[in-house]
Formats: sequence, C-alpha cells, structure tokens
Amino acid sequence: AIASSVPAAMALPAEGDVIISPNVMLVFNFAMSLGELLAPYTIGLCFAQGWYGAFTACTVMMSLAVAGATAVARCTLVPN
Repeated sequence: AIASSVPAAMALPAEGDVIISPNVMLVFNFAMSLGELLAPYTIGLCFAQGWYGAFTACTVMMSLAVAGATAVARCTLVPN
C-alpha cells in the first residue's frame, strides 16, 4: 500500500510549492506508516462492535486529515 502513496506524497508538495527536505520526507513516511497501521485496526474494531459505517467515517476523516496536513505544510513550508 505504501508503494502507491509515496509517489503521490512526493508529487503533491512540489505542485503546492512545498520544499521537500529530508525532514519533510521523514514526516511523510512516518504518517503513511502510522496510517497503514492504525486504519485497518480501527476499522476492524468498529466492525467487531457492529458499526458498519466505520469505513466511510474513516475514509472521510483521513481525507480531512490529508487536506489539513497539506494546508499546514503549504502555510509553513512555502518560502516567502
């Protein structure tokens, strides 16, 4: 799953005028690894409790997190 997200993580900041540094790539890799670890576990716990809308809710929350992280990166990492 990480193979499909790494090219997107490297292309999106360049399109948004965000400088890609080793620290930025470290944060990207950490966030992708954490998401791949927690998302299936969280959805599985929700399914075990009978909440079958968990997949939709998790997808919406992850989309909002990505949009927020992109906005923060654009505001803080774009050269003035």
